[in-house]
Amino acid sequence: MLELIDDQAAYHEANAHSMHHANHALHRMGDALFVGTILACLAYLGTAIFVGKPGNLGPFGVTELVTFATALFPAHAAALYGIRMQGDFAATSERSAVIARQLAQLRSAIERDPLSYERLIDRSRRLGEIMLAEIHQWRLHYETRPLSLPG
Repeated sequence: MLELIDDQAAYHEANAHSMHHANHALHRMGDALFVGTILACLAYLGTAIFVGKPGNLGPFGVTELVTFATALFPAHAAALYGIRMQGDFAATSERSAVIARQLAQLRSAIERDPLSYERLIDRSRRLGEIMLAEIHQWRLHYETRPLSLPG
């Protein structure tokens, strides 16, 4: 039972870290795209006001490039936001962290208390409750958030 607890706790600690990192990376990328949109608009307006009509960059006009960027960047940022919300990385990270803490507490209780048959049954039951609660949370999460395409 201790080996199972250790394996599950290690999985949930790693999962909590990975999901937290994925959530923040997607958030940072989305923010960067929105900041890029604002900077492109400000640079274009600054150039138009202080320099005059923007010229060309290679075969494309600056106006067309800025228009393209200010349409593309927010669209990509919105897509990243959709991925974050559908993937529910933040909540998954929190759930895994809670489960890892519960498993660590259970392990500590098993090691701390002298084991009797009744206590071992109680600890086994608690381990089953923790693991079944996790499965129930996953099931509930994916049943309430079906992915339907196209959007």
